[in-house]
Amino acid sequence: MAKHLRAWTAAAATTAAAAALVAVPGTAQAGNSTVKGCPSGYVCAYDGTGLSGSIVRKTEGSWTATGYKVKSLFNNGRAQTGADHIRYKGIISYGDGWYATVKGCLHYSTGSAADADSYASFPGRARISTATWGGECGSGEETREIGPRFRA
Repeated sequence: MAKHLRAWTAAAATTAAAAALVAVPGTAQAGNSTVKGCPSGYVCAYDGTGLSGSIVRKTEGSWTATGYKVKSLFNNGRAQTGADHIRYKGIISYGDGWYATVKGCLHYSTGSAADADSYASFPGRARISTATWGGECGSGEETREIGPRFRA
C-alpha cells in the first residue's frame, strides 16, 4: 500500500508541476531575452557592425555625450507604452577626414534575435551623442539616416 501511495504522490506532483508550467508564462517571451550579449531592457553599442565585436556601452536609461566610437547600436528594450523605442543622434567618422551626421529611431527587439528595425550599423565609427527612450517611431523616421559628408 505504501508503495502505491508513493507512486500516486509522485504522479500527482508531476502532473501539478506540468500544469504549473502550462499556466504560467515562461521567461523567454518576446523582448525578454539577452541578445548578442545585450540584456533585456537595455540599449547596447558594439565596436563591430551587425552587433559583432564587444559591447562598449550598455544602459537601461537614456544617455548623452558618449566618447565611445561604435559601429552598431541595438535596442533590446521591452514593450512599454511611450518608452520602448530609442531615438539617437551622433557623428560618423569615416577615418579619412570626412564626417557625417547620423540619426535614427530603433524599435525594440521582439524575440530572441535582433529584428531588422531594432538595430543600426554604421559605415564608419560613430560617436553617439544622445540615445533617448521614447514612444513609437514616426512614419518618416528610419533606423539609420546619414546626412551629407563634411570635413571638420
